[in-house]
Amino acid sequence: MQIFIEEEFWAFSLAFYGVEENKKSLLWLQDNVNLNVNLLLLAIYLVDEGFLITDEQFLSLNRSLFEVEKETEKLRKARILIGQQGKTSAAYKQALSDELEHEKIQQKKLVESVQALGQLYGLSSKLPQKILEEHLYMLFTVLLGERQGKCGTDRECATDRERATDRERGTDKHEQFLAHSRTLVRNYLCIE
Repeated sequence: MQIFIEEEFWAFSLAFYGVEENKKSLLWLQDNVNLNVNLLLLAIYLVDEGFLITDEQFLSLNRSLFEVEKETEKLRKARILIGQQGKTSAAYKQALSDELEHEKIQQKKLVESVQALGQLYGLSSKLPQKILEEHLYMLFTVLLGERQGKCGTDRECATDRERATDRERGTDKHEQFLAHSRTLVRNYLCIE
């Protein structure tokens, strides 16, 4: 099943990530709740291309990245460490280049995995924005649960005690997760 090619997905990702507000939200979701930016971009890209993906298919894609993502994380940590001494050095620029190359490898793996999934739900016409919005929120929430190992069948993303503790500290990650997810979805859908 040829839905798209790597270059199209990469170009879409660069354009979406190039919007400063999107970049901030994607990085927050990556750095604070361990979500994979490429998976989030893929969910948005598939909707953009007129395809819906089930949560089971999305989690399968998440699992397909396990090995390559570990390598990307090592490269990211090395770049951050090198960057502490300055972001203009040749070493930092090389580390950034290596990390970006690995992001492309992740996307290639995602493209291959999507094609191996087989049947996706193709849309003959654009669904109402509210349905697309809810679909993307569902995928983001399911991914959060998988990544943090906290979602049950009711898809609760944090225990009440953890959320209460976070609220007391003024750092309710669940609320921040929702805010950043809304930013990405609304920027994509151009919802005011």
